[in-house]
Amino acid sequence: MANSDPIKQQLANAGALETLLRAVRVYSADLVVQEQLLGLLVALVLRMADIAAAAAEAGAVEVLTEILATAPAMAAQAKAVAAAGNAKGGSSGNTAHASSVAAANEDSMQEGTASQVFGVGVTAKSSNTTGSAAAAAVQRQACMAVRNMVVRNPALRPGFLAANAEQLLRSVKGLFPASCKDVASAALRDLGLDNYNA
Repeated sequence: MANSDPIKQQLANAGALETLLRAVRVYSADLVVQEQLLGLLVALVLRMADIAAAAAEAGAVEVLTEILATAPAMAAQAKAVAAAGNAKGGSSGNTAHASSVAAANEDSMQEGTASQVFGVGVTAKSSNTTGSAAAAAVQRQACMAVRNMVVRNPALRPGFLAANAEQLLRSVKGLFPASCKDVASAALRDLGLDNYNA
């Protein structure tokens, strides 16, 4: 539904933005839900300057920068989960089995702790091999939301910059380069910053 611009406006008029941003906080302990909620925000503000402005008024700038600020914790805990999984596999004495499980987990999702968001322990549908991917997916959506909000509404740039968005986006690029370098660079570019590819 949110792919249609007229329907986006109807959803915004009906209070979807406020509900969505409340849900982002309520479900801050689940990376999978976070990714989907942020993806909806990305779609709602795409090409819609007025909706982007309404999202900012509803608290989107604060929510997005708070999520971007969790990137270091997400990356660190994903590494810890991966290390714990690898240690467990090694102690079993069955290296071949551990390798096959890790390979299989690239395509299948299991329960695992991935990181923290807003100070709450995050549970992701992830294994030691996919915990980092789950965290990266959330950060990718946050970068895209920032970009979509400011690309058609430059008036929102100062609010993001005052909330430290430049430093946060550059940090995400370094922590999750494979998943976020392109979208973080695009967000930096559309925030009007130089050296956005650096």
